[in-house]
Amino acid sequence: MKFIKLILLVIIIISITTIAGLATFETATDIYPGNGAWHTRYCSESSQCLYWVNMACDSNNFQCFEEAIPNCVNGYRRCDKLLSEEINTPEPPVTPVTPINEKNDSLIIKSSLNNLFLFEPGGRTLYFPNNQYFNTSFLEVKDFFMPSYLQNLRDISSTGHDYFAVFEDGSVKGGKFKPSIYYNKSDDWRLIPSKPIYDVGINNALTIASNYYVYCSLLSNSSIACWKKKYVNQGSSEVGFTKPIIFGKDVKKIVVGVIKPDVRGSFYSIVCGLYENNSVDCWNMSTRFVSYGTEGFDIEKYYHEGQVLDVGASLAGVCFLKEGGLVKCKFSYRFGSFGMLGENNYVEGLANVKRMFLGYLYSCYLMNDDSLTCLGQNVVGQLGRGHNTPYHSFIPEKVLNLKNIKFAEASMYTSYAIDEDNNVYVWGSLKYPDAIANAGWSVPVKVNYSFEDAIVIN
Repeated sequence: MKFIKLILLVIIIISITTIAGLATFETATDIYPGNGAWHTRYCSESSQCLYWVNMACDSNNFQCFEEAIPNCVNGYRRCDKLLSEEINTPEPPVTPVTPINEKNDSLIIKSSLNNLFLFEPGGRTLYFPNNQYFNTSFLEVKDFFMPSYLQNLRDISSTGHDYFAVFEDGSVKGGKFKPSIYYNKSDDWRLIPSKPIYDVGINNALTIASNYYVYCSLLSNSSIACWKKKYVNQGSSEVGFTKPIIFGKDVKKIVVGVIKPDVRGSFYSIVCGLYENNSVDCWNMSTRFVSYGTEGFDIEKYYHEGQVLDVGASLAGVCFLKEGGLVKCKFSYRFGSFGMLGENNYVEGLANVKRMFLGYLYSCYLMNDDSLTCLGQNVVGQLGRGHNTPYHSFIPEKVLNLKNIKFAEASMYTSYAIDEDNNVYVWGSLKYPDAIANAGWSVPVKVNYSFEDAIVIN
């Protein structure tokens, strides 16, 4: 018994000493002795805390927000503050920014669940089934396919299990992803898009966006059309798609995301429309499995934001680009996806942004100087910093070895960028759902793609 009491006393003393030590840290080098800013037990534990709390919350452990998140945040704010002092990153000055005119994009990447479409609006389309462990094969031309039935597109979007494309005549048609004869049939993740098998009856679409179970198109009359997967009952396979619901007017851009207004409630798909007067309305598009087997679903106006430069959305919420390149985010139930939100929901330490690329648990931003900055989850190196520790970072930092960037894509666990010469770069993990087990590539690598030498699929 005396021995047990002695052991307990030693444990208590060690715990008190550790807590006291953490409380007296004054400089970053106290936390990072000899190993640089990124390799410390203190910050790594804070980082892992945030990561696993996110996983617990996604598993419906509703106590996590009230109990675990505050402790994680306190530790993480301390690490980020000391790190910013060590690497000397003062608050950026706010300068005027000019948002990108998306109509001038000559090459676009669209990716979901790490399936990648690389296309020239109105021109050629390449597809890459890149849900695999990253290796040099991704840099080889033979891995790219050119579906003959998906050429001359205005736009394309995918939820990972299916896709819809806007064709040159404004029609909207979609298909599924199927196993490829070019790969081992046992490799379920190497899929290629089928020929279009869905037609939602739209013939005047300009663009398309999707997330979760919902697709929406911006129409030539500046209204919005949305449709979603249709189920016979919860847990069954889908039986097609609902008829489109058309609403709104004077809209010039749309984005589709996912929100969870009440942590104990359901997920909601949300579509936001940027008006010609540069304000934004967002509409809630019902819960996850609503309208079993029916032909429609409800649209309800949910949120309004005043003057903005741009709007973005992802599986983690909605963000607005404001004057001075400041970023304001709402409904972020996946903690840390958009960085640390401060007063009035503005992302701390971020300014001079001219374009947003919002991914799953992390986000990237095109800056005024045409560099790319990312923050959020970094578990497989998707922030492009040359490492994957800590698991989360709220400090905005530039992606390594990139310049003159004009377009980017933040996907599930993989990031992409296109520069002014249409060079394509990739970093992070390229396998879903095993991305967390894969260290990925944490520095951008140039992709040797070719429209001329791709495998044609008829």
